[in-house]
Amino acid sequence: MEDRQSDRSSKKTFDLEEIIEKITKGQLEFPMTQLEHSLYEMATYTKEEANNKFEIGNFSTRINLRCKDPTQCRGYINTVLYSKDKNKIAECRLDPLSYESRCIDYSGRPFELSDSRKNISLIEDIKNRTLEAYIIKFPAVLTHRDKPYMHIIGGAFIYPDKPIKDNPEIITEIDTPKGDKYYYVFVYNNGRFYTALTLHFDDPYEDNYF
Repeated sequence: MEDRQSDRSSKKTFDLEEIIEKITKGQLEFPMTQLEHSLYEMATYTKEEANNKFEIGNFSTRINLRCKDPTQCRGYINTVLYSKDKNKIAECRLDPLSYESRCIDYSGRPFELSDSRKNISLIEDIKNRTLEAYIIKFPAVLTHRDKPYMHIIGGAFIYPDKPIKDNPEIITEIDTPKGDKYYYVFVYNNGRFYTALTLHFDDPYEDNYF
């Protein structure tokens, strides 16, 4: 009798965990879809400014943000763009504080992304969707942190020709490589879009960023 009750209790716990996982995946669908869209829009925008005579292939974006709060971040968002034949076409770095861009094309020519309103829109959306993923997966992390600066670093990769998985892979973990600092790891992979991010918190004296 006790064994059957234990089995029922275990099954209920397993069912609840499964339901929570499904809900969380559903909640992440919007920010991850929007993040992929913003990154692709940034690639298209870079393509137009650099050289419009090629078809976009795979591309990657490096994210490195250090923020007092979600409205005030420094660091960079850096995209490297390749053509379908795997030639590097352009690279652009956007500043999330000044919203300025520094880019270079395949010939070594420097250029800028000229539409300041679009720069602001893309940077804000990339930043906000990244933070939103952490709010969903680690809801207490941003609310109850004990250090003022959050540092997010990671990368995103888009493979336009790959199919989208029916069931995206999501990996989260809390790592403590130094023993006294927590690193919150978030990985999302739907086949066409892959992102891996790590967030931790810093004290003011650890960096003179502000």
